[in-house]
Formats: sequence, structure tokens, C-alpha cells
Amino acid sequence: MDLEHTPAMKAPSGVVSNLVDPYSQRPIGITLASISLGVAILFVAIRLHMRVALKMLNYEDGILLFAAVYIPNTSLRKEAFI
Repeated sequence: MDLEHTPAMKAPSGVVSNLVDPYSQRPIGITLASISLGVAILFVAIRLHMRVALKMLNYEDGILLFAAVYIPNTSLRKEAFI
């Protein structure tokens, strides 16, 4: 028995069960996360550019840069939008 394509129970009357290509909001989530990530990276780049130009780099900027690189690698994984 293939549990991935077998329903747990019979569909209610008037509802068609679609286990082959089910409805998903995954593309919307990926699109919104990608746009948000782009805007965040833009603001991080502007901040770091100004801090370098003003020679005011601090340890906080290093933490910010680390977070800007690390967080997208964990939040845009395939498993996050199942």
C-alpha cells in the first residue's frame, strides 16, 4: 500500500480527492520570501556600504552580515514550504 497516494478516509460528499497534484500555496510562499529576502539584502548592503564609507564598522555589522547570509540558507529550503 502506497501511503503517499492513499487517502486516510473517504472524501466528503461534493469534494473530489486529488492526491496526484494537490492544491498548494508553496509558490506564493517562495515568491514572498524571495522578494522579502531581496529587500532585506538591499538594506543590509546599503547599511554596510555607509558604515565602510564612514569608517564606523562595528562587531554588530559582522553579526548582521552573518545573519544576512545564514538565515536565507535555512529559511528558503524546500522543506520550509511543504
